[in-house]
Amino acid sequence: MFAGQFEQGPSLGDNFNMTHPLFQWVAKLNNFRRLYPALLTGVHSNKWNNPNGPGLFAYSRQLSTQEVFVVFNTASSSQTLPSRSTIYPAGTTLVNLLNTNETATVLAGPLTPSITVPATSSKIFIAQSQLLPLDPVVTSVTPAHDSTNASTATPIMLQFSKPMDTGSVASAFSTLPAVTGSFSWSPSFDTLTFTPAGSGFPTQTLVTVRLTVTARDSVSINAFYAGFESRFKTGTTSGFVDTTPPSVVIQTPTNDSFVGGSLLISGTATDNVAVQKVEFRLDSGTWVLVSGTNSWTYTLNTSNFLNGSHLLSARATDAANNLSPTNSISVRFLNVPGAYLQRLSAGNPSNVTDCAGLTWLRDQP
Repeated sequence: MFAGQFEQGPSLGDNFNMTHPLFQWVAKLNNFRRLYPALLTGVHSNKWNNPNGPGLFAYSRQLSTQEVFVVFNTASSSQTLPSRSTIYPAGTTLVNLLNTNETATVLAGPLTPSITVPATSSKIFIAQSQLLPLDPVVTSVTPAHDSTNASTATPIMLQFSKPMDTGSVASAFSTLPAVTGSFSWSPSFDTLTFTPAGSGFPTQTLVTVRLTVTARDSVSINAFYAGFESRFKTGTTSGFVDTTPPSVVIQTPTNDSFVGGSLLISGTATDNVAVQKVEFRLDSGTWVLVSGTNSWTYTLNTSNFLNGSHLLSARATDAANNLSPTNSISVRFLNVPGAYLQRLSAGNPSNVTDCAGLTWLRDQP
């Protein structure tokens, strides 16, 4: 089971799924606690709270020259936290640990800038100079954890959070029962496919897939903090044909919500065997690949598009190329130009710089 969760009735199978979004979330938070001592033993300081109902709660944890600034939004709409005090000097660049594409600059005071937090979400900021790489984890596995009726010759696919050192992963990989086979990698070296040789695994057998802690990434050379394990069961024959399409759900933002700025879109996808990929589309544009499969995210800069109603859509494809029904929600983009930090050079195919030294972005598609 996972986190003490039991089904109401007959068991639906093994719930200790290390690629489940909740497991991944807890693993990431634990990784932050290992990397940043302020989260473990720092002095706690409340920075803001909404005393009457859902809203913002912000606090910091400070240890020596390190401060981690955390803000939650429990409301059903976007909220903006006013400037709060910080130990970092003015001009320091802060980075959001939950979305490292988002940065903020400390103001005179020193104070944090105002921080906008989407509905029912959170942000964790630290000085960009103190940012450390996360340990690699497996983000999705094929066949899906505890799935049944898999082909005996089914390939095992592991998707990682970072590009991996292929030799260390091959050495750390094993199955029970053990079979011989071959390894292949995606061009970005973040997806491993193990193809069993010959007839593959025995029929009607529980197959366990393991990675030991010696597997490491090729970017920061970080190793797994803990081993990975998943399992699936083969079918009665090797001729299993998957005709069941996957399903996909957009979890954030919510339907009919107002959004703006850098928008983190997230959701989940499921399949009876395994999800191969998830794609996102804005309005009637082109489909683009998102990050992750069973739990996925995509960051969209809404400032590049007109204010007003827009359609966010997602679809999933499984290993047998079955395509899910499209899941769509409607949102309203609301961006205030402010100091015109972003300028568009309408009709111009290239970025241009005006006489004041300001850059105007090329015409956006």
